[in-house]
Amino acid sequence: LIEEKIPENAAKMGERLMDGLISLQQKYSVIGEVRGRGLMIGTEFTDATGQSDKDTCKAVQKACLEQDLM
Repeated sequence: LIEEKIPENAAKMGERLMDGLISLQQKYSVIGEVRGRGLMIGTEFTDATGQSDKDTCKAVQKACLEQDLM
């Protein structure tokens, strides 16, 4: 782990991912909250009232699986 600098890389890539998700959050109101540390990041999807949107969450999860992202 130390020799390959995995913790440093996770922090660097996590920052890049977080920046990208926050940028998308500003563009798409369906992204409610983005939180996490390193590469352990969670994204909340919400409806127009700000409530959790399970249907959107399931659709995003399915699309990620189809694109081999998860």
